[in-house]
Amino acid sequence: MSLSRGELLRAAAFTAAACAVPAEATPFQAPPKAPETIWELYRKAKALRTFAITANKMGLPQEARLGRFERKKASVLVPLLDTMTAMAPTLGLPEEQQKRAALLPLLLKGHYLELDEAVKANQFNPYESKTTGKTYEGGKVEREIEEIQETTEEFIALLATAGITEKFKL
Repeated sequence: MSLSRGELLRAAAFTAAACAVPAEATPFQAPPKAPETIWELYRKAKALRTFAITANKMGLPQEARLGRFERKKASVLVPLLDTMTAMAPTLGLPEEQQKRAALLPLLLKGHYLELDEAVKANQFNPYESKTTGKTYEGGKVEREIEEIQETTEEFIALLATAGITEKFKL
């Protein structure tokens, strides 16, 4: 079967039109995810502690550890702090508890600074805390993450006192 010159030109024009991308077209983007709840962020922060322990046992290079912690800081720890900071003034708790709720995000920020220092100093080697008397297989990094967990757990307990709950077990 042979095409005439006119048919060939029409086929070429049709193909070009079908393949052309309109100027206003944008590449596919997944719809934005709903913001994660404080409980989801807590669970992810808890998983970061497991990573601190296994990273040392597996002998992961420092660059890999730093990269992972930087990504998790941006995707988990910063949103956790932002969520706590936003929620704290809205809890409507008795005065002393409300003051504590307002203080916890500030304490969390301090733990983040200590975590940053421990990660940058590559303090993943086993460490015995003088404060707790426990040995941390993931080093001072694991200890700082534990403090982040404890602070978050205290905030979640205040949320429960304020009647803000989710089916969630600490």
